[in-house]
Amino acid sequence: MPSKSEEEQATTTVEQYLKSNVNSQYANVKSFKIAGSMTIAPTMATADTTSLDDLWAEQNIDKFKSAGYSTVALYDVDKDSAYYVAYVQSDITDAKLVQALAAKNNTNAELRKDVIYENGIAYVPKKYDPNNDTRMQLLYATSDNSEAKTEVTVKNNNVEGDFIENLIVTSKLDSNFVKFNITKGNTELDYYDIKSLKINGKEEVNNLSFWAINDSTIIINGVPASINKVEIELAKETILIKAGAPAWYTSPVMTLPGTWEFGHEPRVNEVIKIFNTHNTYYGNSQGGRTGYTYGASTHWMNAGTVHTAIAHVALGWKDAPLDDLDRFTIASLRTTTIPAQTVGDIKIPSIPEFSMVCSHIGVNANLDYQSGYNNGAKSDPGLRVRIIAKYGNKLLCAFVSPTAMTQAGAGLFMIQYQSGGKAYVQKTSANPDAEALTKLCPLYTLAGAKYTFYKDKECKTSIVTVTTDKAGKSNTIKVASGTYYVKETKAPFGYLLDKKVHEVTVKSGQTVKVAVKDRPMLDPIRAVVQKTVEEGADKNLSVKGAEFEFKYYPTLGDITKSEAIRTWNFAADDNGFVRYDDRNKISGDELFKYKDAPIGIIGTYTIKETKAPKGLALDERTIYVRIAPNAKGTRTIRTFSESATFTNPVEIKDGEALFDHIEKTQKVNLHLQKVDAETKQSVPQGYGTLEGAIYSVFRFDPLAAEDEFVADIVTDAAGKAV
Repeated sequence: MPSKSEEEQATTTVEQYLKSNVNSQYANVKSFKIAGSMTIAPTMATADTTSLDDLWAEQNIDKFKSAGYSTVALYDVDKDSAYYVAYVQSDITDAKLVQALAAKNNTNAELRKDVIYENGIAYVPKKYDPNNDTRMQLLYATSDNSEAKTEVTVKNNNVEGDFIENLIVTSKLDSNFVKFNITKGNTELDYYDIKSLKINGKEEVNNLSFWAINDSTIIINGVPASINKVEIELAKETILIKAGAPAWYTSPVMTLPGTWEFGHEPRVNEVIKIFNTHNTYYGNSQGGRTGYTYGASTHWMNAGTVHTAIAHVALGWKDAPLDDLDRFTIASLRTTTIPAQTVGDIKIPSIPEFSMVCSHIGVNANLDYQSGYNNGAKSDPGLRVRIIAKYGNKLLCAFVSPTAMTQAGAGLFMIQYQSGGKAYVQKTSANPDAEALTKLCPLYTLAGAKYTFYKDKECKTSIVTVTTDKAGKSNTIKVASGTYYVKETKAPFGYLLDKKVHEVTVKSGQTVKVAVKDRPMLDPIRAVVQKTVEEGADKNLSVKGAEFEFKYYPTLGDITKSEAIRTWNFAADDNGFVRYDDRNKISGDELFKYKDAPIGIIGTYTIKETKAPKGLALDERTIYVRIAPNAKGTRTIRTFSESATFTNPVEIKDGEALFDHIEKTQKVNLHLQKVDAETKQSVPQGYGTLEGAIYSVFRFDPLAAEDEFVADIVTDAAGKAV
């Protein structure tokens, strides 16, 4: 069923809104050029929510209601401006926008304070990548009565049918889609009728993961608060058939046997020339032939003679009266047989002999009109077919064959057809041996991969984009027959982007599986810690024997809400290396391994020193390390922080240990107290003083077998020296 309500009222498109509301302080709208896209993430919370920090505080989790995201078009409206602009506003009744924060669109979500939000418009500095690199988080304080509104604008291009041009759709906030109808009465709508469909200004007509049509109802996938504006343009060539089969579909016109397989969607007025047919003139002899005689029709008679009118329709000179296709009472003196063959991208089945009427008109061997043309033989191959109507899986066609014995054959027939084929993507892991590892971490998923079908090898002309589910299977699409080039444009989380271009041929009536494989991202951790002693420390001190606890959490979020599923204990070697292998492991769980070699997987790791070497101080800190995919899905990146909330993360370069640890020496604080030898007190007798006594401090160097001077300390008036 549709969303909660639909109401016809005035709407504005994204471009109309921007034109009226862009602040000239940041840009002047001179033109609309789409530079890329950005993500909006509206979050709905209770009316007493004051900020995102307030919402995500552990004690306030009940304030959360719902959230969603979508991509919106990012426009370059002014080449002289330093900003791109985007419409990012949600229309929510009985609600208040509490906070709008911009950040980099990745897992770390570094804040971008120079992105401006004003009056429903985001101003994004052009220094940032326009390819969905920026995310705008919008927090709304809502009530139980709050609802999301979506504006729908329709450009019908004078297409036949009854359409709504402006519509406001109201949906519940917790819904996962927006549904609406743009047709009235008996007007029907199908995929082929939609020329353009923009969601938040971004063209999505070829992306069937975002929208669908079911019984003329348009369904937009996504949380309603993230679907702000929908703009639809109908195709000019669309011929919409109203509910209930048309008169010609139920007429006695003969349906030829077999199914014609079109590599494209057949079009009304399309002409097909078939040169390989067997046409025969029988004169007055009709015995044993299939077919029927045509009935009387006033409309056809007004055209002159019925048989000539049919030929005129086949030649495109006039249109057929589709509501008056009664039988004609004219003798069928000609027949045609069509052998199985392929014409262009149309596969025609073998069709046994069927009857045609005689038409006194000149049609030449090229199947075109030629006045006075006549082949004296009784048989002249060829058949011109003009599609004059379509409904369901049937086409109504007018046929005419070349003139032989002064007459051309003509007839009206229905043919059954199917157009194009279907295709889907099936993704599997390229490394079955690694599946045991990826199953340990729910971050790894085959869902969300996007593959785009292109017409050309260079992958410049896109047709449609499909999205995989958690089983790695995409939605099935219907395409014209032909060869396509399929390329992954977004990798699923935890897997490397598939850079291969897959060539696939789709044939009419077939469903083709595009089998693809993705390699999971694994990280070759070589060293957990690189341990050294601070500069100036005793050269006799050794880093050997330091011990570290290493834990793994299958999350990239707050680990305080997660449990470690692996714990290991490692010891440093003579050189201070704590390697991620069995040689340095002293206890704990089995290491992650791929093909018997230690490996790291995506997630969060903690490192903590549990035992310091002799003479060196224990480090009380816990180090947090994240291994995550980069934004392009081409490799892993490693970062560390000293905070569980991962503030101020530092990137770890390739080849480096997860943590460079500098051991600090144990410090000895020497305190000296001088006292009177007789009184044993720190107060001098008479005119004596305890101040100014000098003591030299030495340390014994066992390698040199001698004392080494450290420093002189001097007592104060109280006899103390430090």
